[in-house]
Amino acid sequence: MYDLDNNSFKVLKEIYGHSYCTKDQLTKKFKTDLKDELDLLSLRQLVDNPVTGHDGDNNLIYDYETFFITQPGKAYVDARTKDEWQWNVPMIMSAAALIVSIFALFKP
Repeated sequence: MYDLDNNSFKVLKEIYGHSYCTKDQLTKKFKTDLKDELDLLSLRQLVDNPVTGHDGDNNLIYDYETFFITQPGKAYVDARTKDEWQWNVPMIMSAAALIVSIFALFKP
């Protein structure tokens, strides 16, 4: 599994939630230039750019302003979200049990 920083993961989750996003939509949402994050996600093939057509030599023409999530990107988001919940749920339940135990000690 890739080790992404939180900013890159937030961008990936945003694209995952909308299937595809333009660079302008992401910049408005996060209020910052996301060039480094988008380059990292593209390099790791977690997002890709759609093909808009072919030129005269049958080379593909890509839309570099639009990004969509790939299957590895979806799998990464699902796995990281699942890992976070597997750690957070027991922690919350333990904290709740501790609080209930403390209140039970002071109840007459």
